[in-house]
Amino acid sequence: MLGTANQVCVVIGASHAGVNFAFNLRKEGWQGEVILFDSDPNIPYHRPPLSKSYIIDGDLNSNLLKPLESYKKDKITLKLGVKVSSINRNNRTISIENKGTQKYDKLVIATGARPFIPPISGIDSAANLFPMSTANDAIEIKKAIDSSEKKRVIIIGGGYIGLETAASLKKTGASVKVLEREERILARVTAPVMSDYFMELLQQNDVQILTNNNVSFIKTENGLNTIFCDNETSFEADIVIVGVGIRVNTELADTAGLEIEQGIKVNEFSQTNDENIYAIGDCTFHYNPHYKRYLRLESVQLQNLGILLSKKEETGRSGF
Repeated sequence: MLGTANQVCVVIGASHAGVNFAFNLRKEGWQGEVILFDSDPNIPYHRPPLSKSYIIDGDLNSNLLKPLESYKKDKITLKLGVKVSSINRNNRTISIENKGTQKYDKLVIATGARPFIPPISGIDSAANLFPMSTANDAIEIKKAIDSSEKKRVIIIGGGYIGLETAASLKKTGASVKVLEREERILARVTAPVMSDYFMELLQQNDVQILTNNNVSFIKTENGLNTIFCDNETSFEADIVIVGVGIRVNTELADTAGLEIEQGIKVNEFSQTNDENIYAIGDCTFHYNPHYKRYLRLESVQLQNLGILLSKKEETGRSGF
């Protein structure tokens, strides 16, 4: 049986990894308290649908990781809209911004990643510029689309998020262009044959894909953005969405003295260099027994993009 009734397991991060860990910990017999912290105030939800169904219908409840009743049933305490500011390994406590501290016996870090905003000149003053990472991002993009007269959208980045968002926005009646600096879309994550397949599929759905277009600066006047590329092309946009990659959230672990190498370094049991602290999900640099080496993975399902576009065609050892 894992743990005792008076022990506390704290999980930082309530996305896919953190939530599934909490429920599986209960399933495996953890009898102590389980507390799940996240700075997002919403009931934990699936992130991939944000750039697909949610940006269209805005129904977050249909994409919850677990219904609220499940947390109550499994006695998992949700602390949402709460930011954890530091970890004290000596005292086994975490500091909660403006709300004191919380003791733990075991700590699990599932802080994931955040969007990378590239240092493009003028990007900080661009009008209606958004990443696509949280429910709030999707809400703000939907508001901007609904209130825009011409609905001209430029998406910077031809990766998973950018392409899924482009496909979804076409369903709102927006005019969408994707600017990709590489010679092909999805160049970092898939083979050329797959890039060609999705390029053709997107173009059949009236999404313009422009490769070899590296954005050099953005000029904004009277709410209108002009995006300039280093090949001397330029494009006007009412709305700009940035999807060029992520930055792993390792700051909490780093300041606590945990080992960092491309992510939070953990062994084959997801344990850090502190025996009471574990890390899971795409914030980790973990040992993979199959490949017999350390690596970091970002979990994205390519088939989601194909499913989204095809719908239009059909319809027109744990240590604990």
